[in-house]
Amino acid sequence: MKTKKRQGFTLIEMLVVVLIIVLLAGLVFRMVGAIGKGNDIAETRATIEKVSHALEEFKAIYGKYPPVPFYLGRQPTGYEYPTRHGWGENSEDTAKNLVGNGRGTLSEWGHSCTVYTFGLASFFMPRYNGTAERGPQAFCGVNASTHQMKGGVPQWTQFNSRVNGKLGDSDRDLNAVRRILPMLGGKLGADNRIADSGCIVTWESPRPHPLISEGLVTNLNATFRDAWRRELHYVSMPPYETYKLWSDGPDGAEGTSDDIVSGTN
Repeated sequence: MKTKKRQGFTLIEMLVVVLIIVLLAGLVFRMVGAIGKGNDIAETRATIEKVSHALEEFKAIYGKYPPVPFYLGRQPTGYEYPTRHGWGENSEDTAKNLVGNGRGTLSEWGHSCTVYTFGLASFFMPRYNGTAERGPQAFCGVNASTHQMKGGVPQWTQFNSRVNGKLGDSDRDLNAVRRILPMLGGKLGADNRIADSGCIVTWESPRPHPLISEGLVTNLNATFRDAWRRELHYVSMPPYETYKLWSDGPDGAEGTSDDIVSGTN
């Protein structure tokens, strides 16, 4: 007995198969997207938890949460600091000429702008060891020949420790960093410089300032980021007994329901 030979799929059958494949692919993509989103949220929560532990340790040591100064109406998370690039040790005259004469005054580099800000990250790492100690002396307010304090960018003279009359890291601050940095997954080396920054993200700034674009100053940055590579937000108002630390969450919009928040206020 002969069987009837099948002539292949009909157009309707092929369309049904294609539709099924499309539906299955959509389900897979949604599942993968949900898993990825969940991983990002978990990673961000882990970072915020580390920073929250560091904040509590800071309060235990200093009796308050980090008193981050305001720049343009906000308390930044990032710490931005300059280092010399091709500057000699005796660069005071060069700095004066470039910064003070026709290239912007020192006050214009100061507290009123966002250049060289002391954000939250600056309270968890040495400010001079391995960072600002390599900066242009004019910004630090030090005379190259006499090594005496004389002016400088406001926040560099107002928001730093003074050791024997000179800007620097005090023993208390360095010991605090040794206790706090491991909570962020980092560590301080025997030379009091950062050996591992942990979840503190560091990078070189592309800021197009004339001094930087000419290769005279390199701006380095340190901050905390969420899984979407966005900076965390931090707020703590005087007397610095409460704080709020948060990420804008998956949607990237501040103040929405998916924000990831930690804090005591």
